[in-house]
Amino acid sequence: MKKVFLPIFIALACTSFCPHSSDELAIQTANVSFVSSANFETIKGASTDVKGTVDVSKRTFSFSIPLSSFQGFINAQQKKHFNEKFVESPKYPETSFKGKIIEDVNLAVPGTYTVRGKGMLLLHGVEKERIIDAKITVKEGQISVDSGFSIPLEDHGIKVSKMNSLAIAKVVNVTVKIALKST
Repeated sequence: MKKVFLPIFIALACTSFCPHSSDELAIQTANVSFVSSANFETIKGASTDVKGTVDVSKRTFSFSIPLSSFQGFINAQQKKHFNEKFVESPKYPETSFKGKIIEDVNLAVPGTYTVRGKGMLLLHGVEKERIIDAKITVKEGQISVDSGFSIPLEDHGIKVSKMNSLAIAKVVNVTVKIALKST
């Protein structure tokens, strides 16, 4: 009987005391910003309240942002219109992007990689498959991600009336800067 338990005990002891290597990295810092440049008005917002992870071995990712966390509007009225009339943050509180890195890169090896992330972008309650270009830098156990892309509002059910089309662009430009570290 002792012969059976001894190997199990040794295995449990090793897994309890040996350091684990995690393939999952979590966001350390982030800044996601957008610009809507229309004829009469430019609307800008940014959020640092980004949650997310990257699984290095599987090359998968998941990010989310509470829409009400965006700051930097010209005035309180512009922020109120953004949240209530356009993204409807009380009804659709967050946006997210979940998917996989298309290129077969080894994110455990230091270097700079130009990759594409393919996944589902959820905004305003509407999910759309997107392929987004990004630059990933791997250095000393950290990964940084830089990306810029455009979102046609109509793709996500956000209507811009003719009256508002002079103040709100139909396509919004987004910039993402994220630093991740081991969990």
